[in-house]
Amino acid sequence: MIEKMNSLKRTVMELLIGIVFWGVLFEIAGLLFVKDKMSYSIGILCGILIAAGMAIHMAYNLSDALDWDEEHARRIARKGSFLRYMTVVVITIFFAHFKIGNILSCFLGIMTLKTAAYAQPYVHKLLNKIFNIKEGGCENAIIDDDEFDFGEWAERGFHDS
Repeated sequence: MIEKMNSLKRTVMELLIGIVFWGVLFEIAGLLFVKDKMSYSIGILCGILIAAGMAIHMAYNLSDALDWDEEHARRIARKGSFLRYMTVVVITIFFAHFKIGNILSCFLGIMTLKTAAYAQPYVHKLLNKIFNIKEGGCENAIIDDDEFDFGEWAERGFHDS
């Protein structure tokens, strides 16, 4: 199943796995130190949901932008980025006004998107190991023999580079 997913869907899935992982980690770590555990947990949960929504919207926005010419794609990307930014601002104001949860823990939950983005290559490798997926290597390379001299390449010693 995972081998047949296209690259964008798989990357979003890996980001969502990272968001949940880091969210749970931040939740456990925070519960050890905060006094108002319920407010902290609500904030983290809302932040994780916002981060997941942002990741999905980013993927949708990127996919949509790639269907257009450069100028229109730039406008679509800016509009999507502005929409995500304003959503975070409005939700933060909503949290502060109605005192639903801890604003700082909500922000920490939103930041799981950043930590998940940095961890995504490692999640990708881990999923490849779990599902026994082989990627890259010479078997996937398309090289025209007329353009590339393997003998010269091997003599120079570029075996693993």
